[in-house]
Amino acid sequence: MSYVVGHKRNLELLKKILTGPKRPHALLFVGREGIGKKRVAVLCGAMFLCEKREGCLSCRHCKRVLEGVHPDFRLETPKGKRAILIDQIRDLKEWAFMVPMEGRGKVAVVDDAHLMNQQAANAFLKTLEEPPEDTLFILITSEPSMLLPTIVSRCQTVRFSPLSREEVEEVCEREGVQGEIRKTCVETGSLMFLSVKEEQIERARALANRILQNPSLKMMGEGEAFRDQKSFMLFLFWLRRELNKKLAKMNSGRLWELHRRMKEVERLAYSSNVSPRSLYDYLLMGML
Repeated sequence: MSYVVGHKRNLELLKKILTGPKRPHALLFVGREGIGKKRVAVLCGAMFLCEKREGCLSCRHCKRVLEGVHPDFRLETPKGKRAILIDQIRDLKEWAFMVPMEGRGKVAVVDDAHLMNQQAANAFLKTLEEPPEDTLFILITSEPSMLLPTIVSRCQTVRFSPLSREEVEEVCEREGVQGEIRKTCVETGSLMFLSVKEEQIERARALANRILQNPSLKMMGEGEAFRDQKSFMLFLFWLRRELNKKLAKMNSGRLWELHRRMKEVERLAYSSNVSPRSLYDYLLMGML
């Protein structure tokens, strides 16, 4: 199980679920971003399709699941403006009802499942109402409240706790991550920023300090730099870090308003397809 760091209880539970006589048709993985939920879902795919039925990670089925090339394993992620569209779900449903090509069944993982739009969610619900017998669906989310209650009720929920400081350190050590990147991962308790670069951290920290020191309308254009959610969340981390330092020294109405807006923006960044640029502009307006 060295493929996954932490989550030992969940791994033991999932092994029992996948090898038990009454396997559910769908699992729902719930937990904060960057703690390894998707990695566990991939491992579940390996367990389910493994020649030894244990996720040995060395047989041909396990290896191809980890490489993302197994014909009976599928990972669906948001497209375009961070949304899962109905065409994706229709295609997934068609694939799910096909006869397995090699394994004893199929595994379909839907990452950021809360980003299914209304049509996609309704289509997926119909699939869960009459699921194919040999397909296991695994939904991953950091925002379960954004999912249809009827989808949640048809899944067995598995809740994931944040990684400990020691577990994050272990991953960083294994991956050879040092410096500011390592500090950021350890401080946030998340592996979301494992692949960022030192210069991205410096830019995020510099922008956060500039906004707190002297915000201006000229800075609205800075939002163009946020090409994806990860870069924006990195900026929010540094802004919150520096903001908390200031709030510890002074009681400012302007800073508390920024604090309030940050909570709202962080929620929207995780649970909606609002662009990072728009969220940045909204945040900055609270400072002007």
